[in-house]
Parts: sequence; C-alpha cells; structure tokens
Amino acid sequence: MFRDIRDNKQVNRDHLSFCIQFIEDLLSKTKFTRLSYINLLNTTQEEDDWFVNHNVNVALMIMAYSILQRLPHKEIVDNALSGMLHDVGQTVSAWELLMSKDELSREEALPLRMHPHKGYELMKALPVSDQVKQGILFHHERYDENGYPTTLPYNRLPLLPKIIAIVDFLEAVALPRPYKHDKGLGMTQALAKSIEETSRAFEYEILSRFIRFMGPFLTKGEIFYQKNQLVKTNFGEMARFTAFGNTWMTPEIEILVDEKNRTLKRPFKVNLGNDFSRQIVQILPKEKSEQQLVFILRETGRYEEYMKELEAEKKALEKAQKASQPTPAPSNEQKSH
Repeated sequence: MFRDIRDNKQVNRDHLSFCIQFIEDLLSKTKFTRLSYINLLNTTQEEDDWFVNHNVNVALMIMAYSILQRLPHKEIVDNALSGMLHDVGQTVSAWELLMSKDELSREEALPLRMHPHKGYELMKALPVSDQVKQGILFHHERYDENGYPTTLPYNRLPLLPKIIAIVDFLEAVALPRPYKHDKGLGMTQALAKSIEETSRAFEYEILSRFIRFMGPFLTKGEIFYQKNQLVKTNFGEMARFTAFGNTWMTPEIEILVDEKNRTLKRPFKVNLGNDFSRQIVQILPKEKSEQQLVFILRETGRYEEYMKELEAEKKALEKAQKASQPTPAPSNEQKSH
C-alpha cells in the first residue's frame, strides 16, 4: 500500500479502506487485557518493510493504549488509523533522504521536516475525522514548542498527536533501523530515554500516564530502573530509588543531593505517589549510578550501612528462593524406616 502511495503520489479511498479493515481485524482478534506483553513487528533489511513495520507498530501501540483507556470503538479506530498513517507524508516528500545512511545537515534534512504537512495534504480531501488528520499534522510538535511544521503552542494541540509523538519516539529508539546500522536500545531503555525528553519533547503528565498503562505490556514487565539506581528530579536533586510504588512512575526515592548540589548529611525519603510536585527527569546509567552512589555514601559516612543493607537483602532473597523450592519426595529407603 505505501509503495503504491509513493508511486502515485496520493492516498485514495481504497488505501483508506485497507487501513481501516486492517485495524478492525486486529481489534476483533486482540484482547489486550489478556496479554502479558505486546509483540511489535521487528524490522528487516528491506527499506519498504522497515517503513511498513514502523507505521504498523505505532498503530498497534496507539490502539492498545486507546483500548486500555476504554475509549469508544470509533475513537480507537481513528487513533490507530492516525498512527498507521502518521508518516504517510514521507512517501511523497523525501524518501531518498529518509533512507540515507549518511548523517544529514540541518539544511539537508529540511525536506524531511515537511512530511507532517505533506501527509495532512494527502488526507485532507478524504472522508476521515479531523482527529485523524490532526494526529498526522501535529505529531512532530514538541512540549518546548521547537517542533515542526507549525510550532503551535503545546497547550493548543489535541491529545492524540502528543501520544503519537511518544509512541513514534519509542518505536524509533527501541527497534533496529538497518538503513542507519542502528541496532536499537530495546523498549526498556527506550522508556528510560523518553523520561529524559520530558519538558523538551513531551509533557510529563502525558508520558507518565502512557508508561503507567503501557509499560508492562511493552517490556514484558521489566522495569526500567533498579533499586538504588540514581535519578535526577525536576528540582535538580539527586536521589536513589528505594522502593517500588503503586505504578512505575511513582516509586519511593531518597533525596541525597539537594537542588544546590549539596550532599545531604540527613537524606530524606519521598513517595512520588503522594508528592505531586516532584518528577523524575533522568535515570542515570547503572555503571555511572553505582560509582556516584558509592561516592555520595562514603562522603556522608553511610557506605558501611549501605553494604550491610545489601547483604541483608541478599540473604533474605536467598532464603525466599530456598523456601519456594519444592521439598524432595522421600526415597523408598526413607519410607521403610
């Protein structure tokens, strides 16, 4: 279908019917509430296949999220349709640039930045809702208003393109792009990366809600942070994860360094499920996190206490694992006694 659109420079009613039927078929066969995770299509070496897979993956994630939000059927279909066609403008704008293996300068990449507008123009005369068209036109706008093609104030944008922007980012970061020799980070790390884009590309509340609903489905339950891993808050503080919360985005953290970069002699714990003013804006990589945590704890004289905590947790885990193992059945010789 996308190849036909590229060859003929237009989206017709047959293309539209094909997309809607594809989405309706997926909806009829899928029960997301019964899934433990979502299988995304992995990319191949073929350019056309990669492009198709990317758009289908975005549609699939948008559809899943819409179902979990308990939206009406028509809205679910419209949201998924907008996701499936969000990059349709790429087929008529600058395909060769999109598939280029070379790094492009800002000037060279300018034609690519027109694809949301081109996509909107392709869809303008077709019988689809404004919601579908808005998702296509605005999905590269940003929270800091440095997006494209319109740079509209973020608070004037509809919700759907904001969700498509998150999903588009996750799919591009998580999965390999063979034409760029990019292996992808995997969905767990892609979610961690998305948090770093809050206040620039994404609004924290929207991203947080998306991760809360979709995180377990996308990562097979693998959480993108570990206990004691360091994070930065929107206040400029440094903290460590101390306990998991009710949701992935509301753990308990311990503030170790304040907003003026002063190491606290008396750190304090904060439950992000109750403190709505604080937000996690960065998760430090594990190796860097471990090194910095050791430095902070030694500086405050808490390193020995920390090591004892780790040892106690290790013993508790070993005890729990041992208790969960089935008791071996007695042998015949033991039974005779």
